[in-house]
Amino acid sequence: MTKQRIERDFYPTPVWCVKALLQQIEFRPNDVISEPCRGDGRILNELRESHKTKWAEISEDIDYLKPNQNMAADVIITNPPFSLALEFISTALTRDLSYDGTMCFLLRLSMLGSKSRADFWRKFPWTNLLILTPRPSFVHGSSDNSEYAWICWDRGNRIKRPEFWTLKRSEVEQ
Repeated sequence: MTKQRIERDFYPTPVWCVKALLQQIEFRPNDVISEPCRGDGRILNELRESHKTKWAEISEDIDYLKPNQNMAADVIITNPPFSLALEFISTALTRDLSYDGTMCFLLRLSMLGSKSRADFWRKFPWTNLLILTPRPSFVHGSSDNSEYAWICWDRGNRIKRPEFWTLKRSEVEQ
């Protein structure tokens, strides 16, 4: 029995995954932070109120890939729909991320190992791979047998960890 995909790939990010990532980023006082796939706001809700934020959300008729507003930012953090992840990455890197910006996308590690995506990763090489352990649970309290990581492009040296690091749920500050 195969599970059906949820409409628009809406798989809310577990809060511990957001907190684990945010604890690794050194934000600058004037950073503008963008969330291209706001969903129910789990990423933006964990940011300090002093941060200037921008967001898009297709269910609210704000399509990040075709915005009606300026989405330029110093930091971009999102859990994109997996079916459109490459489009979101390329758009963010070529259109919106500042020259010294930092970008983190929550993705399945299997996104890295496809022959059809090999040239994409050469064109847009990431700088940091922050692997989540244990596997996050997105729907109904269970895991989907996929490994996940925050794949990051850190042009601004905001990430406080080596290129490969494991983010453990047990170490997340609550």
